[in-house]
Amino acid sequence: RWENSTDFKEEFLDYLRNYVTTHSPYDVIAKALYETYKTSLEAPQNITLRSLYHHQILSYRDASEKLEKYGGALIADSTGLGKSRTCISLALDAIKNERKVLLIAPKSILDTTWMEEMKKTGVLLDSISTEMLSIDPDRLERDHPDANFLIIDEAHYFRRPTTNRYIALRDHILKTNAQVVLATATPVNNSLMDLYHQLALYLNEDCIEDLYGQTLAGYFAASQKRWLNSQKLDMEDVLQRFVTRHSREL
Repeated sequence: RWENSTDFKEEFLDYLRNYVTTHSPYDVIAKALYETYKTSLEAPQNITLRSLYHHQILSYRDASEKLEKYGGALIADSTGLGKSRTCISLALDAIKNERKVLLIAPKSILDTTWMEEMKKTGVLLDSISTEMLSIDPDRLERDHPDANFLIIDEAHYFRRPTTNRYIALRDHILKTNAQVVLATATPVNNSLMDLYHQLALYLNEDCIEDLYGQTLAGYFAASQKRWLNSQKLDMEDVLQRFVTRHSREL
């Protein structure tokens, strides 16, 4: 019931801010130099990756590892830190690996931020708006049946599992075994279950059994209960495993 609900979005964002991966100036500079000159040691980088800021490089690397290991990643960098450029670099890797990339985002962002980024980078991605998935959920399968690398910008729009767009997206991911990049600065709006439902788009329920001996749903339900009871909450292991978050600061 709304009158009994608790708004803890800011509290959770504070928790995420405390979770932000930090690095010493030496570590960041060493990492940046390695990324700049690694072409002599490894396969050539794409031009977009060379143009990333340091914090974007760290997010790109972290998300790449999570994609490889878990089939998805949630990038929760703050607004204005260039999550779209990081996502484009991940998309280029997917294209190189012969995956079919599809971008899903609100129309207002597709027509502004994403259009600008694609013009700057020269990387054109197939896309469908979040609103279109709500109006015509079958369009995903009809127009993009083979898309198996999905970038979901403003992923918090997929926090309710009973909506048309959520069901269509979840079914498509299951059908195509798609890799998923979720991007949002606000993974939690009203409940910790918001974050759960986004992660559940691609994660198996047993993905944290080694950590807690329980399902992903069970863990989040228990965490939600502790939070509402003002009990101490420790989600660091889960956040480190599935969520990527870096800051611009050295």
